[in-house]
Amino acid sequence: MAYNRVSTHLASFRRVVNEGVKCLQSGEQWSAVVDYTILAWGYVQGTPVWDNPAHNSTRKACFKILASAALNALKSGRFAPDNLKEIRQKFKKISPAASELDVCIKYIDKSTKD
Repeated sequence: MAYNRVSTHLASFRRVVNEGVKCLQSGEQWSAVVDYTILAWGYVQGTPVWDNPAHNSTRKACFKILASAALNALKSGRFAPDNLKEIRQKFKKISPAASELDVCIKYIDKSTKD
């Protein structure tokens, strides 16, 4: 598959991910932001991984958008400790080691300790 042929589609995909996050955040739908992150994460993981690192920028940007939105939702939403533990398990399941979601997992760990 040639990057030149799919680059416009990847850019559109990134815009859709970003707009979805912004829409939910503007409505302060924090649990929906977390759910959206979990669902969209799999789709982002399904995007192609290119040999040229510069071509993977859209993929990385989508992961960062989702992780940032999830962290914002965790901080802004008032999640019960049980919900946070559930979210943590889901994040651990979908994210490989050394993922952008590690920040969210650490935040959850810190929040549930207190």
